[in-house]
Amino acid sequence: MIGADERQLVAVAKALREAKDKGLNKALRQATNRAAEPAKTAVSAKARAVLPAHGGLAERVARSKWRLQKLAGKAPGFVLIMRLAKEHGGGLVDLRRMNKGKLRHPLPNTRRVWVTQRVPSGWFEAASEPVKTQVARDLRIAVQDMADELASRSGRGGS
Repeated sequence: MIGADERQLVAVAKALREAKDKGLNKALRQATNRAAEPAKTAVSAKARAVLPAHGGLAERVARSKWRLQKLAGKAPGFVLIMRLAKEHGGGLVDLRRMNKGKLRHPLPNTRRVWVTQRVPSGWFEAASEPVKTQVARDLRIAVQDMADELASRSGRGGS
């Protein structure tokens, strides 16, 4: 999970729900995705370098669609979610399990028989660690900017 000020994130999430302004939600989503770009780039490069190329896994992971999910519940923060592109079979990728060195997938030419394949453990953390501080700083800025925007809107009586 990538950090931002937890209390501020919860307050911004609540204010966004109350404001019911899709434009503000979209603006925060765009800002947080821009903040996560260095992590996405680093993870894609690392995937190409360390994941199995046979069968196309490395390239599928590297070309996957990435987004940040805002969490404002019991453990506020942001989590990076990866979804394989539709042309690569679609579906979510279990990054946590893959980072632990386990990849579960069906055998080629069958969807009934699944196997667990070993992949290098810690590859995701190793890729994201060098940019973690920058991403966290940029996320804090994005959340602060949204908090300021919400405050200015409420100060002038809404939208």
